[in-house]
Amino acid sequence: MNIETFDKLRKFDTTSWAIWNEKEDSSVSFFRSQLECLHGRSVFVGLNRSESWQENLENTCLSNFHTPGHTADRRLKRIIQDANLQNLIGSFMTDISEEVKTDSGLVNVEEHGYTADLVAKITSIDKIDRRSIVCFGDKAFKILRTGLGISSRLVSKDSTNLLKSFSTHVNKEIWHVFRVWHPSNYGKFIHKSEQELPIQLAYINGAITALN
Repeated sequence: MNIETFDKLRKFDTTSWAIWNEKEDSSVSFFRSQLECLHGRSVFVGLNRSESWQENLENTCLSNFHTPGHTADRRLKRIIQDANLQNLIGSFMTDISEEVKTDSGLVNVEEHGYTADLVAKITSIDKIDRRSIVCFGDKAFKILRTGLGISSRLVSKDSTNLLKSFSTHVNKEIWHVFRVWHPSNYGKFIHKSEQELPIQLAYINGAITALN
């Protein structure tokens, strides 16, 4: 990651990277100190940010997926960084929509327009032949699939790891797109985030190694 690309991407409220510190510091200076670790070879994509954490987001920088005290964000740190998933540490993180809403059903997304913006953002990071895109939840995955013009018939389902995936060419790159569970599941669905998501991301980390 060069400083010019970093400065361009950090202007988006949804921008962050999959690297954390114990102080839950999401300042620009922290991420700048980690530039050598930041990359776009793998990318995490959510739908949008939750308004329930809006007060924690004010006057902070690059806090998406790094909100202090947020259980799901701490969970991602534990699953990715503490588990030493080398292919995923430092990955670019973003959302499809800039809207801040807790209820994802209220997020208005026009697939093709939002996907075009997302593609432009991701492909600006670096020039590589192959990327792995990890979508948190079915809605983000479906929006990206539809926006890229991929039929549902082309989606593979992994019953062992409970994954969905497809591969396609995007701007002369090969994208391997995965659907994993959202890290914010709780209550009767908490097993998806606590037990199954770590298995899914460990599988993807290994798959990236095999693909390369």
